[in-house]
Amino acid sequence: MTTLFEDGPAAEIVGRRLVGRVLFVLLVLVAALLGATIGLLLVYSTDLPQVEELEHYRPSSITEVYDDHGRVIGSFALQRRVVASYDDYPQVLRDALEIQSRRRRIWQNYYAGLEAWADQQGVGLPFVPDYCDQAYHMFYLLLPSLQDRQALIGHLRSRGILAVFHYLPLHLSEYGRRWGGKDRRNLPWMKPRCCLAYRKLPAFTRL
Repeated sequence: MTTLFEDGPAAEIVGRRLVGRVLFVLLVLVAALLGATIGLLLVYSTDLPQVEELEHYRPSSITEVYDDHGRVIGSFALQRRVVASYDDYPQVLRDALEIQSRRRRIWQNYYAGLEAWADQQGVGLPFVPDYCDQAYHMFYLLLPSLQDRQALIGHLRSRGILAVFHYLPLHLSEYGRRWGGKDRRNLPWMKPRCCLAYRKLPAFTRL
């Protein structure tokens, strides 16, 4: 009489073989990954400078020839670099991160405060795709019409707020009309509603 327990040893052997094969494949993959990592480190480490060299780093710069009076009479260089110290950079560049942080805060405050109102009034707000970074250099409103734009300008002006008209398409500009020729379709083009109803809000970093 045959029972289920008679197949036990054979099944156990098959299971051990399967586990052994899986472990072997994993070891091969780990070894290949480790070898590739070591190879990349060896390749790129040969081009990396030593820490001691960075302490006295001198980039390629311009060789200048002076006359007896200290005036430059010639210069030679493969790469025309000028070594600048931290003090040589303008203050606005040194404060770039702080300025950008203020711009971001102003932009986000505008969006949070105007989102519900804009949705009710049919006003377009800036759209920034998820895959893009922006400079937060301006916050604009796309009004439903030219009349709405002018009304908003007057409303803000009466309260001492300057909001400028920011965009004039090339095909509507005096230059474009004069030099664009009869067929101005070759010039950068923008929908009339966008160019007429476009409004930029103030974004001073001290707001």
